[in-house]
Amino acid sequence: MATKRSDKFLAEMLGDEAVITPSELAHHDLPKKLFGGYARQETDALLSHAADALESLSDQMKLLRESNLALNERLEEHREMESTLRGALMSSQKFSEEIVDSAKREAQAIVSEAEAQRAAIELEQKKVPESLRDEIRMLEEQRGRLERDLEAVLQAHAKMLEAARTAEPMEPEDDSDDSSD
Repeated sequence: MATKRSDKFLAEMLGDEAVITPSELAHHDLPKKLFGGYARQETDALLSHAADALESLSDQMKLLRESNLALNERLEEHREMESTLRGALMSSQKFSEEIVDSAKREAQAIVSEAEAQRAAIELEQKKVPESLRDEIRMLEEQRGRLERDLEAVLQAHAKMLEAARTAEPMEPEDDSDDSSD
């Protein structure tokens, strides 16, 4: 059974006219001559047919080996290209991850800087009311001193006015003497 399958395979591979199958060689009845030998013409024809089949197989094997070699070379080129593409893809993924990480770090730095600025502004805002309170206290103290100073001046003027009132009155000069002359 296996012999018929291999015969069919060879017939499909080589074409029906070029095929001489192993079973044909094994079971071929070469006509015998009277004296126990084979008929020369039939034997030569069979051998020629077998030689043609083997030559055809040899040529096809050579073509298949060349084709196989070329396909293996292309396969290797494709593998190298695949390896290169995988490397490029990995590099670009790594690069994109580095860009994302860098952008995250930069964003975090910007946020941190903004938070520090906000804290400084809040601290400054807390200082402004404190400085205003200090200025208000200073102005209140100045007002208190000014009130005391004004009171002291008013008291001094009141004493001077009182002293002037209690002092001897001066008599007004008579202007009539000047007019009678």
